[in-house]
Amino acid sequence: MLVLLVALTVPRLTQRGMFGDGLLYAAVSRNLSVGVGSFWSPTYTLTTDADFFEQPPLGFGLEALAFRLFGQHPAVERVYSLTLFALTALFIVALWRRVQPAEEDWVPLLFWVLPSIVTWAAVNNMLENAQSVFTTAAVLMLLIAAEAATALVVSAWSVAAAVAIAGAVLVKGPVGLFPLATPLLLAVLLRRQSLRSALGGTVVMLLVLAAGAVALTLYPPSHHALAEYLHTQLIPSLQGKRETNGDPLAVVRHLGLGIVARMAVVVIASWLLARRRVGLERVPWKLGAFFFALALCGSLPIGVSPKLVGHYFLPSVPFFALACAVIARAPLAVLTRRSESRMPGVVLGVAAALAVASCLVIATKGSLDRRDTALLADLDAVAPLLPREATIGACAASRMDWRLHSYVSRLYGVSLDTNDQPVNGWLLQVDRGCTPPPPCTATSTGVSVVLFRCGPAAGR
Repeated sequence: MLVLLVALTVPRLTQRGMFGDGLLYAAVSRNLSVGVGSFWSPTYTLTTDADFFEQPPLGFGLEALAFRLFGQHPAVERVYSLTLFALTALFIVALWRRVQPAEEDWVPLLFWVLPSIVTWAAVNNMLENAQSVFTTAAVLMLLIAAEAATALVVSAWSVAAAVAIAGAVLVKGPVGLFPLATPLLLAVLLRRQSLRSALGGTVVMLLVLAAGAVALTLYPPSHHALAEYLHTQLIPSLQGKRETNGDPLAVVRHLGLGIVARMAVVVIASWLLARRRVGLERVPWKLGAFFFALALCGSLPIGVSPKLVGHYFLPSVPFFALACAVIARAPLAVLTRRSESRMPGVVLGVAAALAVASCLVIATKGSLDRRDTALLADLDAVAPLLPREATIGACAASRMDWRLHSYVSRLYGVSLDTNDQPVNGWLLQVDRGCTPPPPCTATSTGVSVVLFRCGPAAGR
């Protein structure tokens, strides 16, 4: 299973390009790591969103820490994303081992990677990667709390879970609150703890979260940052005033077909292939219902939101996977036992083939994904003379070219002042978007990008 997870991610992580949001997050985090902006007021570029409040800041802070520790090379953000992916996988396995046999801990991982958004998000540096780590960790802590012998231990684990939930919210907003439903679901569906204990643990978590909210409100920088996030991003999004999907079937396409249907096909296939060698009575239906209900707590609020894209569901995918794995474990165990004499050789052969294929892809193609190759080649052409950690001029036609802004910020620390005029003696022209004023001389040229060095009369 480990080789499969690596094969689905590493050959794609070697690409230089990224999806726009992930690239923007990397640029903000990189700036924060070198002291441009602050934790509660991160910076996209000095000329565009110098105070970036589109998301809570913890995700940027964590990635900035990785850059601070290991440098600003693009490999750092790739390894950072892969680490978050691995941590989520470890927490899924830990959750499984608390409720099901450890021998089949590969089953939930198999279901987890079925939706394409899981590996896509890992490859593209999405904030939901970090949020998934916090939410799965919180649920694991609450399962441990449910088995605790004393109220003091229950409270201690509930406090830890509340801290993880707060982390999830500070990475990507209030969807990270859904693990709060865990104690009551455990009490009602599984009877793993008394209703009184569940209510007590929930109250402890709410008190911790309330205390944290009060502290953040009383601290002016965090108060300002989170208020700006609410007023510029969250509330307008919930009101349908920002980037609405316009697709009435979006929840069916992303949640129904992209996640649930894929897993359901594997569940049904496993039962059909088992050919009645296992009875339905062997399935722990209540445990499956618990994980499924928890997944719905994390996904239904997103499903009714006017702003909806597939990767928003990422934190709930581990729990859909665990629910389906619980239902499919018995037939899959029968199928693996049926061929157990051949299984070691088959597994070893498949693992070896995946490992060799991954290495060949990296060695021959560099990456299975090739995003923004033309733009990156052009930036490579002008990079030797492009000033670092500076603001330069650019054409007004590039004002909304967020890929350009993000790449020059992430790779070179450059901010673009898009007013058709040179700044600090430099002008970056893309697709002949403007005519450089005299005296400006082209110093380096790509296919569609030209870097001009301009004299004092043209600068400002």
